[in-house]
Amino acid sequence: AGAKVRITPLTPVPLPGPQTPPVAPAPLASRASAAPIAPGPHPLALALSQSTVFLSNVRDGADRRAQVLRAVDFLARRDSHRAPLQELAAALGCQPVRAPGLVSVLSEVLNVDGYVVLRNDAVNRQVVLDVETLRSLFDLQSRS
Repeated sequence: AGAKVRITPLTPVPLPGPQTPPVAPAPLASRASAAPIAPGPHPLALALSQSTVFLSNVRDGADRRAQVLRAVDFLARRDSHRAPLQELAAALGCQPVRAPGLVSVLSEVLNVDGYVVLRNDAVNRQVVLDVETLRSLFDLQSRS
């Protein structure tokens, strides 16, 4: 009959390469100063978060309130206070196909007494925040 052949696995052999001296980590102070500082909420979003009109207008709870504040924060940071619908969707963690519906829900919170604060410009596929109307309706003191 046949003899059993035993196969032993090969162990990899490290290949010699160029020797580079280990690099010492940078001192903690210099690493901390090089790290970017995360900005806080935009002053307009912060003022809105403290508005009694806003707090009383959000009936869907803390999650919806946070979502509205993130949208206002995102749009307030843009020069024109407008953004492509897909960029807002990405900023809010929403699928692009659901973005028009999301803007509609957010508008229900912000568009008070027939005034339009947040709107979906379907022709240009952009979301537009009317900052002056927002300040007026929600009695916001922020000028940023």
